[in-house]
Amino acid sequence: MNKRGIMIWSLLILGVLMMSCSNKKKVTISILIPEVESEQPLIVYRAPNIASISDVPGDTLYPDSKGRYIYTTPHPRGQVFQFELGSGESRYVSSPLFISSPEKYKIELKNNPEQKELSVTNFKGKNWKGIMQFLDFVQFTRTNSTETKLNYQGPADSFMEHLGDEITRELEPFVNFYENVEIDASFLNFATQYISYWYAYQGLELINQNLKVTQKEELAEERELWLRHKEELTNSFSTTSAELQWSNHFEDYINEALYQLIDQNRAEYDEALRQSAGQTWVLTHIKPLINPDLYPIYALQYLSDKSVRLDTETITLFKELEKNYPKLEGYLSYQLLVNEKIPQIEKFNSKKADLASNQAVILDDESPITQFQQIRNLFWGKYLLVDVWASWCPDCIAEFEHKEKVDAWLSSQQISSLYIALERSPDRERWKKYISHYGLKGYHVLADKTLKQDLYTLLGSSSLWIPRYFLINPLGEVVVADLATPTDWEEFKKQIQAAMVVVQE
Repeated sequence: MNKRGIMIWSLLILGVLMMSCSNKKKVTISILIPEVESEQPLIVYRAPNIASISDVPGDTLYPDSKGRYIYTTPHPRGQVFQFELGSGESRYVSSPLFISSPEKYKIELKNNPEQKELSVTNFKGKNWKGIMQFLDFVQFTRTNSTETKLNYQGPADSFMEHLGDEITRELEPFVNFYENVEIDASFLNFATQYISYWYAYQGLELINQNLKVTQKEELAEERELWLRHKEELTNSFSTTSAELQWSNHFEDYINEALYQLIDQNRAEYDEALRQSAGQTWVLTHIKPLINPDLYPIYALQYLSDKSVRLDTETITLFKELEKNYPKLEGYLSYQLLVNEKIPQIEKFNSKKADLASNQAVILDDESPITQFQQIRNLFWGKYLLVDVWASWCPDCIAEFEHKEKVDAWLSSQQISSLYIALERSPDRERWKKYISHYGLKGYHVLADKTLKQDLYTLLGSSSLWIPRYFLINPLGEVVVADLATPTDWEEFKKQIQAAMVVVQE
């Protein structure tokens, strides 16, 4: 054989070897759903961890001539897969699969339209016991949250020991599987991190509840112990840990660390808010606490959540993030910001307030309202529904979706409506733009510190969660201090009507 022939054969052999090596680095999943109509699309989501599975774009598949959906993807490390079956407006969702070995897999999914889910009935491939255990494990933590929720009511000095015992107990079956060589190290690591951080987050929630209880002077010693537990817990399960990405509670856990950071620097943070730099302050301070791989994902989600403030700061920070972290286009929060939320911010900031067309009346333009008694006097002899809200509160904004229905019903009941805003910025013109932007008819007051304190006293609370709705009768009395929100429409109306009947009798 001449040199040219040797070279050709060498290249062919090398190509085969490369293809062989390449195949070893891929996962191919053949999916069969017997009950599904032909040509119905299946959406496959793939992520390196369960924490980001909800924020990645899905790949849409269609069945082949044999009715199977074939999905192939590179496999650099363990991956989580989730399937969603499109059917009109309904989406049937399966538990995620964790695959840590590159190979060809066959799975059969059973479609249950009544429960709106897909379940695995058959699986062939390496590490199958690990995957099936993961399916059961995820379903358990999702559907039996009341059973797995940390519900410790013992003495504070044994809390951390109890927490460790709970984690050990939950991990015991996974350790047994691993020791019997039924799951691999990747899956055991996944289960360990998932459970540990889940309980760490539950522990932080429980500690925060106990800190609220121990405000009294005689409980000062117990309060100090709970604070030490909180510090110990955050040190043991650091937000800088790379393994935190395995947990689907990573965002909640990081937010807990953020709230603690804000509390420790309240004056500095409040000043940043007044300067329209609150988001900058948060991302600057949270970045050192988060694993570098996790930070851009968290920052995207944070900016998406805070875009409700309609502040140009969000746009500035998004552009900076986009510049420093290329290839973010795949995340859904990125697409949401680009296509929906940033255009909305730009539109809001380009317009002036138009209160006249909104039929909005500002009560405190000419003279301040610092006491609720002033409001009582203005509405004496009338029923008054009070909506306490803020432009930075996503839940408050979500309730405005029902405003037309609420306005029409209140008018039919001869009830006036008053919006009291708990803004963090004293910028009254910007507050008026929010009123105009959301089309809020009725009366409006921008609460200062004195009025806020008066509301605490009026509602018998040391804090004021929002959105908060309460009803004032014609005598100026609070007859329902905490109404259901308009989202719960029938209950909202029922509570108001019941209070009005009592007064009329």
